[in-house]
Amino acid sequence: MNSMDTRMFLSNCVGAIDNLIMHDEFVAPDGATNEEAALLHDMHKAMTSFIVSSHIRTHTNRLYEQSKKALETCSVYLGAKTATEPGKTNVIYSNPDYVFTKRQNISTKSVDVKALTIALHQLGVDTDIINKATKAATKERKGSVFYSVTTNY
Repeated sequence: MNSMDTRMFLSNCVGAIDNLIMHDEFVAPDGATNEEAALLHDMHKAMTSFIVSSHIRTHTNRLYEQSKKALETCSVYLGAKTATEPGKTNVIYSNPDYVFTKRQNISTKSVDVKALTIALHQLGVDTDIINKATKAATKERKGSVFYSVTTNY
């Protein structure tokens, strides 16, 4: 399959997924007003979309990780240099259809609060000052939210 065929196949897959979500059958309960039926339909469509996309994401995440490993392995067997440098994009391999590149972001630094506190204690900084500074620098981070939609059959 060449790159044009691959793009066409993926476009058809996306179209099929959109079609599935848009045309999933929904029957409003008896006695629902038009406004209620519309809201219930939107919710049904959102849950269908979530189920489909979460299954696709699970499969594609696994496939994505396997593909990265395969790219590395094949590149090494072909004698390509796969090492990266921060902030640079390296072309690892190319053929008439595809180009495989790797980019490494520039490294960042972080401070381990516990290690910093210990180091400051060792330097003789007063415990109250360290505690006040730690409290002033502490920011609350919102916890992750996980969604789940399951089928009733």
